[in-house]
Amino acid sequence: MMDVSMLGYVLVGGIAVLTSWWCWWSTPGAKKICTREILEKKLGAQRTQQVRNGVLTAIQVADSTGWPLQTVEGPVQRLRTAGKAAELIEKVRAMKYDSGNAAHEALLERLWAALKPGVQRTARKTDEWGELGFQGKDPATDFRGNGLLGLANLVYFAEQHGELARRMMKEGGWAADKGMTWYLLAVTGINLTTTLNTMLKTGSLDRHFESAPVAEPLTSDPTEHPVVVIHSQLYSTILSNYHELWTKHKPSVMEFNSFMDVHVKPSVAPEKLEKLTS
Repeated sequence: MMDVSMLGYVLVGGIAVLTSWWCWWSTPGAKKICTREILEKKLGAQRTQQVRNGVLTAIQVADSTGWPLQTVEGPVQRLRTAGKAAELIEKVRAMKYDSGNAAHEALLERLWAALKPGVQRTARKTDEWGELGFQGKDPATDFRGNGLLGLANLVYFAEQHGELARRMMKEGGWAADKGMTWYLLAVTGINLTTTLNTMLKTGSLDRHFESAPVAEPLTSDPTEHPVVVIHSQLYSTILSNYHELWTKHKPSVMEFNSFMDVHVKPSVAPEKLEKLTS
């Protein structure tokens, strides 16, 4: 028997899909392209998460049954792609960091090389990782919440924005004369991966992923996948924005959670993130 919540999603999705059909047939023009704006206006649902989930459920049903949903140009295909992109990101997040995996270790070494160029560590497990903003001698323990995605985001930021990343590490890192006014770059970055994933699940980032090449398979190096690159680009914007806000407000390290809630998260709300990335 179908779960009640799933039935609700299917019903909402059905309404959304039927509305998209009506939109398509009633839209003037040779191609009758039903744009996102037209569909949303006719749905009148303001893209709530329930409606988004309902539409995605209806799309999955259509894909599995051969229902010719693909004839509706525009919003359905974009939402289908964004949904698959979110699924791919979740797969990367669920990949646990494995110290015995040479590919995983190679990613970690790339992070060190980008943030500490020309500097050799004394050992694999060492307090020197603290200079990058990890909490202990083995950074693998800090990736437990976000898996390889947390590392992939950090590697992308460090390699693509190396000068900025090293400046952030220096300005924000611990020093005896800073008292409690500092932050851990790597740990902060991993927390921001969580923030970004929460936004992705609500559908507020769909616009950034609706044209992503989701069909490309994942490899042992997730940083190279186009969908992960898009995710990391958004992550880079949010992480650099964090440092700007931290520089302005100089919160205590003990105020991290409240600083995130009061300043950081509101500053990267969907409409504001659009301006940051434009």
